[in-house]
Amino acid sequence: MNPLLGKLHPYPFERWRLLTRDIVPSPAHRPISLGLGEPRHPTPQLIKDAIAGHLSGLASYPSTLGEAGLRQAMADWVRQRYGVALDPATQLLPVNGSREALFAFAQTVVDPTWRGRPDAQAPIVLCPNPFYQIYEGAALLAGAETAFANSDPARNFAADWGAVDAATWARTQLMFVCSPGNPTGAVMPLDEWRTLFELSDRHGFVIASDECYSEIYFAPEGQAPLGALDAARQLGRGDFRNLLVFTSLSKRSNVPGLRSGFVAGDAALVKAFLHYRTYHGSAMSPVVQAASEAAWRDEAHVVANRAQYRRKFAQVTPMLASVLDVRLPDAGFYLWAGIPSHLHGGDDVAFARGLLAQYNVTERPLMTASLQALIDAAWEDRTRFSPTDAPADVRAAVTSVIDDLNSGKLRVAERQGVGQWTVHQWIKKAVLLSFRLNDNQPMHAGSLQFFDKVAPKFANLDEAELRATGVRIVPPAVARHGSFIGRNAVLMPSYVNIGAYVDEGTMVDTWVTVGSCAQIGKNVHLSGGVGIGGVLEPLQANPTIIEDNCFVGARSEIVEGVIVEENSVISMGVFIGQSTKIYDRATGEVSYGRVPAGSVVVAGSLPSADGKYSLNCAVIVKRVDAQTRSKTSINELLRA
Repeated sequence: MNPLLGKLHPYPFERWRLLTRDIVPSPAHRPISLGLGEPRHPTPQLIKDAIAGHLSGLASYPSTLGEAGLRQAMADWVRQRYGVALDPATQLLPVNGSREALFAFAQTVVDPTWRGRPDAQAPIVLCPNPFYQIYEGAALLAGAETAFANSDPARNFAADWGAVDAATWARTQLMFVCSPGNPTGAVMPLDEWRTLFELSDRHGFVIASDECYSEIYFAPEGQAPLGALDAARQLGRGDFRNLLVFTSLSKRSNVPGLRSGFVAGDAALVKAFLHYRTYHGSAMSPVVQAASEAAWRDEAHVVANRAQYRRKFAQVTPMLASVLDVRLPDAGFYLWAGIPSHLHGGDDVAFARGLLAQYNVTERPLMTASLQALIDAAWEDRTRFSPTDAPADVRAAVTSVIDDLNSGKLRVAERQGVGQWTVHQWIKKAVLLSFRLNDNQPMHAGSLQFFDKVAPKFANLDEAELRATGVRIVPPAVARHGSFIGRNAVLMPSYVNIGAYVDEGTMVDTWVTVGSCAQIGKNVHLSGGVGIGGVLEPLQANPTIIEDNCFVGARSEIVEGVIVEENSVISMGVFIGQSTKIYDRATGEVSYGRVPAGSVVVAGSLPSADGKYSLNCAVIVKRVDAQTRSKTSINELLRA
């Protein structure tokens, strides 16, 4: 499985389901759903007629580039809407809706070889916050990290790009912007575009401008919101360098099920994106192309659609403004309301839960902030949390992280290469927060009884579920919920703490302790009485790591974030911490905190400089050879 999948956070709809699974909506009220950004106006007849008249197109394979007539219709619309002339052959590309295109574009732009550079840092995809969840998912699956610029209510929710530090700009390869904003409705002014274009020129990143709400606005007709292509034209950037705009028919023409839109801008980016899409992603159906061409060539239905939204917003905004902090946005079809402090203490999640429970109204609290950002913010405010007093979104976020650790979707540290690991401190924060949010309670695992904050991992699984784990669990082995145990692992009477990761095929022998957040690789043997140190605090401390195919002898202790690299053999009774000298007998070199790959290590001692005393050390006596492997191969039988 692609390990990057484990970086994905629960989608907002799933997080909302978790937040409300304990609620029974009031039966006294009919259900009202305000939680899905979906048009309710009818699809224009001209689009339906175009579909009905071109059903024969279902018998033909489409071209990824799209029909010339469709591309010309799109180019004509851009000229009419923005006063921008585009070459329909090189500066436009039809796509199956902006969502799919935004995701695929990140895979085209982000350079996954960045980690091979000397600083070993991942590229960054920069997003506004709040943001459309696809931006983050696209970045993570492209191998990038995400960074965020918060919206500033004092400046009409403009993103605070000035707060982004120089190091982040230097690593940024792609920036997502959304104008009109989702959910703010804010339109980016020309000066903001000037700033972003200058930053793009300086640092070389690409701007992806999501403009799927551009045709729903509340200014008089003829005063449409500024778009990125128009901004580039006004600023003398007629080549649209490093800029690609994404637009869609879903909101403009009330056809979210059609999945149709286009990208436009820098010809070099369009060429690269077309090349990517010839291998990945479906070409637009000829039927959809015909319907799309009809839609782009008609503006009357768009004007009528806008008029309906104006009437609705004019009616509902004053009603809501009497109880909530809300105003008419520049554009878009969201009302982003602030919750006054006298309503659930201003807690948007508590307010939304109350609406569902008391009035059967579903609306979405703002849960688009990154899970990491939510955990980081909660950590700074941790002293006020208790088992009986914590915001619902914080509790849900922490629960989500612990559940993902338990399933292996998340892990505290991820391997980038031999001895090279990235540690996610925010996940450690979530583990620590869980202890503040949960109280001690009686727990049972067979005949054993506990009084703890963390449930045993396997306590409530039936036979079928236990077989599905693929793990052999010998009584009275205990693993805590929030630890991961891979398939074909064996737990002899031992203890695995929360946050630990034990990979497949590993033997955890009798009376072994695997500490919190420790990382144990594939096909490792931890012999009787071995102690693998845990770490939660201080936050900057790294976990202890035993890489693949290692053997750790009886009664040895590996602690304090030491890394034992792959294929190493640690003899019995070896103690290694960060201050332990690791002496290589062959070279005479002394190192600390890391056992090189393929080392055979025994316990030893080294004299002090004055010869008055000796201190324990670990001695690398040789590299693993066939004879060493023959002595440890008996462990394969134990895993059977």
